Amino acid sequence: MSAWTAAAIFATLVLAVAVLQTARGSIEARLVSLQFASTAAIVALLLIAQSFGNASAFDVALALALLSFPASIVYARFYARWL
Repeated sequence: MSAWTAAAIFATLVLAVAVLQTARGSIEARLVSLQFASTAAIVALLLIAQSFGNASAFDVALALALLSFPASIVYARFYARWL
């Protein structure tokens, strides 16, 4: 197992914790953990791409990076009545 693979496994575990926090908690905590989960997913995808030498996963990580902020804005506007 390379260092890239070990780092990808750790980033995936961090992503799982962020997803669990997104599933429960107050609405403000959910919004923050949604942002953190998207950042952790981007890092995990980049590490997996580097670990396996898969260039197309870099494109998926870039698309996720570009779409994560607008998605969180939509989430915040949807729950704006409770914030």
